Amino acid sequence: MSDKGLFSRRMSRREALRLMGVGGLGLYVASHTPAAALGASDKSLLSLGQSAAAPSRQYKFPAADKPYAGTKLNVSMVAEAKPDALKKVLPKFTEKTGIEVNLDILPYPTLQEKQFTVMTQQTGALDGVHVDCVWMGQYAGQGWISPVDDLVAETDPDYLMLDDFHPNVLSEQSMWEGKLYGLPFINAIHTLYYRTDIFDKHGLKPPETWEELRETAKAINEAESKNGVYGVTYRWGNSTTNATLVPEEGLNETFVVDEGGGLLRTQVWRYPSRVECLQCHTAAGGYALGLAETVGRELLNELPGIDLGNQWRDVIAFTLLVAILIFRPTGIFAQRSTTRA
Repeated sequence: MSDKGLFSRRMSRREALRLMGVGGLGLYVASHTPAAALGASDKSLLSLGQSAAAPSRQYKFPAADKPYAGTKLNVSMVAEAKPDALKKVLPKFTEKTGIEVNLDILPYPTLQEKQFTVMTQQTGALDGVHVDCVWMGQYAGQGWISPVDDLVAETDPDYLMLDDFHPNVLSEQSMWEGKLYGLPFINAIHTLYYRTDIFDKHGLKPPETWEELRETAKAINEAESKNGVYGVTYRWGNSTTNATLVPEEGLNETFVVDEGGGLLRTQVWRYPSRVECLQCHTAAGGYALGLAETVGRELLNELPGIDLGNQWRDVIAFTLLVAILIFRPTGIFAQRSTTRA
């Protein structure tokens, strides 16, 4: 087959996505049929590359501009810096290829909800989806997104080599059951900061495991809480950190709230077990990392999984400001001060 014949036919959406360089996206399979991948010669237009193995064939853009005029793609992405940057290069991409790209940009809390609706109803409204790595198993397992191994294998190796990615990042964020569904474009690194003066004072070493962190936090809390220093705190409002240190069996604890003026009251801290967390639409899931007696069912999740960001905003709305985590042998308590609006 000659290059002329190949490029003269109408381009499939899968090929267009391949040219677009959707490294961080999954290819939604309901709206198209997989077809042979094409190559490109303009490096400014391409971010999706290939494995170390040489492709069986590679193609270059023909001299004529806009060889795929009339092709349109709808891509769902999260509202942050990446799609904003992509918008700036899309006009050049369209000028070169003729492919028009519509970015459906949504805030993270509603991104999966929109994608879930489109893919379960098989409307074909999306061609590419921005997939958080924690959704990969669900999306790929249900067959909602298509592997891109064949597209990567037929891309000019000068544009991208998979060996450039750390293997653990590639496997954990972009692969499912041995198949590649996209390329990672961001990797979050969580860092533990600690006070060297307090560690030196009590002869402690920086923890290297979660269990060591629990024990270290407990020791600091027991020794320093009387001085207003507690064992550990972490990123409130971040949905990926809320269950890190919670025991597998969950929590059902009480703590005392100082209302001021000598008034004290008890408060329940309810956290479901990991088994219950798998059923986050149950009543137990409604109390995920929340203050059960006060806000109760206001913490029910509208989306699959625990979304601490939404729950924490609900807590703020009730003017309940949780100040710090304290570790005790029975689990995690909350030491808090309360201000009334």
